[in-house]
Amino acid sequence: MARQPEVSTGGDDMNWVHEHMHEFRAYQGKWIAVIGHRVVAAGSSVMRLLEDVEAQGLSEPFVTQIPDDVDRKTYFIG
Repeated sequence: MARQPEVSTGGDDMNWVHEHMHEFRAYQGKWIAVIGHRVVAAGSSVMRLLEDVEAQGLSEPFVTQIPDDVDRKTYFIG
């Protein structure tokens, strides 16, 4: 089994996603990987997402799934 890249616990990128959730309509229902306030990969499965991150030679992204309704006032990020 291929080794998957390390995943960040979030910190600053997690806060950035939370603050900009309304900008993620194109990613509704998808998994995203964020590094340095930038979406570096997106996909319908977390495994495929991590494969894309690894193929780019990136490490320690913050990974989360964008809710189906980004306009909802309450959601969990983490």
